[in-house]
Amino acid sequence: MLLMTISKILLNNREKTLKSSKTLKILTIFLMFFASESIFAVNLDLEYRKIQKLFYEWHPEEAKEILEKIETQAEGDISFLYLKARYLYLIGDYKSSGEILRYIEMNFPKNQYSQLEDRIEVMKNAEEKTKTFKVFQSDDKKFSVFTPEGKNEILGPIALDTLQKAFNRHTQDLDYKYNKPVRVEILPDIETLDAISGLTLKEIQTSGTIALCDDNKLMIVSPSSLVKGYGWLDTISHELVHFVISKKTRNRTPIWIHEGIAKFQESRWSDGKKYKIEKFSEHILATAHEKKHYISFEAMSPSLAKLPSQEDASLAYAQVATLMEWVYEKNGYSGIVKILENLEKYNSDKKAIKESLKLTLPQLLKEWKNHITQKKYKTYPGLMYKPILFKTVENEQEYKLSEVSLFKNRDMQKYIRLGNMMFDLKRFKASEIEYTKALKFRKNEYPYLENRIASLYLKNKEYKKIVALLKPTLNLFDDYIDTYMNLGEAYFNLNELALAEKMFLKSIEFNPFLPEIYTRLADIYEKTGKKEALEIQKERLKYLK
Repeated sequence: MLLMTISKILLNNREKTLKSSKTLKILTIFLMFFASESIFAVNLDLEYRKIQKLFYEWHPEEAKEILEKIETQAEGDISFLYLKARYLYLIGDYKSSGEILRYIEMNFPKNQYSQLEDRIEVMKNAEEKTKTFKVFQSDDKKFSVFTPEGKNEILGPIALDTLQKAFNRHTQDLDYKYNKPVRVEILPDIETLDAISGLTLKEIQTSGTIALCDDNKLMIVSPSSLVKGYGWLDTISHELVHFVISKKTRNRTPIWIHEGIAKFQESRWSDGKKYKIEKFSEHILATAHEKKHYISFEAMSPSLAKLPSQEDASLAYAQVATLMEWVYEKNGYSGIVKILENLEKYNSDKKAIKESLKLTLPQLLKEWKNHITQKKYKTYPGLMYKPILFKTVENEQEYKLSEVSLFKNRDMQKYIRLGNMMFDLKRFKASEIEYTKALKFRKNEYPYLENRIASLYLKNKEYKKIVALLKPTLNLFDDYIDTYMNLGEAYFNLNELALAEKMFLKSIEFNPFLPEIYTRLADIYEKTGKKEALEIQKERLKYLK
């Protein structure tokens, strides 16, 4: 199911959608502000502009030579100090960047940097929030993954493996060679994301934002901060697409193209899997298509994280992903690559689309709408949208209740709650009776109820019943962690080890913090004689103790 429900995730670089003229205006204001205080000599203006432009274009490493060239002349300039701090921050040297920022605050009047306070605060927060993080680095030094200490460290090695696979796919598909380091930060919660990004906590919660590609790095929220986890590996891959696009086009790609390609590409890390629309996305897109009510490109800007609801964000993703699907089906990856190359060349989506596809934007939208009609996407009456549920309390029982409350039918809620109460009292027969009553009201809600019944079947060792009950639910809901865990346990006990392995490996993609996953995988690899894989599971278990 779609994560914004994910990003599956989201990009919050407000500057990404600015046209070059607007960008130059902002840079001019920045320089005029400092110039008004007589802070730097006029002959440094051009160099400062070059540096800012390189930062905007996502190529901060190219600014190093300019900074070194003017350092002696610019010594003591607040503008130079800020730009140097910004450069160090963008290449990941938070400590050195923070030292310069603190020097600025201590030695210059506040009115000389007040317009930059918000950005300075974000940079300082990044240093403070991540200073105790553990770092996991790939053998080729390409990727550095930073995680909070403790159980979140388990994410590091898993993320590195996914990043390498995703990077190889994305750079090949999008025809871009990149040999600089990539920084990835896995954050413990949305409060940290709020502190080190330009998003507010309200925007994060409203849109369901769990990841960003901004400030020359990837940031994702740990799946441990969500009630049911989320597709965090697809999300890492999604954000890496944004990273590649930003670098390739020098940050000249509008948000609708950014998100369309990222969504289209996000699952490619997994054995080259191609885009397939998720059922809820299909449902809301078919509904919107029938009503002729869409999210406009303008409404998507500057970020899908700014849309008023998770449902709107999901619809926006479905629109732009299927639009890129149309481009791919007509022109292959060469069509997508041409769009990116022309964006870098012309800095205009209208011009890039015209040059690449020989279509105007209105013509492209018309072709896309015909594409949606031809796909014959379906609606699924009663299909429940499974929102992102962020953990806000430590009480596990409240997490359970938060899911039950999502069901629309009050009688269904009542019977599920009674069933849960009976289950907790170990009155399992009575529990099954209440769950069965609740099933009568079920439409296309997500499979919380089926998994509660499956937990009863597990206790009775009725493994074939579990498979029969849960396997059909994957058609509509392929991102529900409980389904994979229960199916994995059923297959394991039925001695269908290959299927059990598949289910438990899939569980890692949503909630890698369950010790049962690695215990069972270890059992499977011990039985099948896969010694290396067995040792990996034992190592992962150490993080969770």
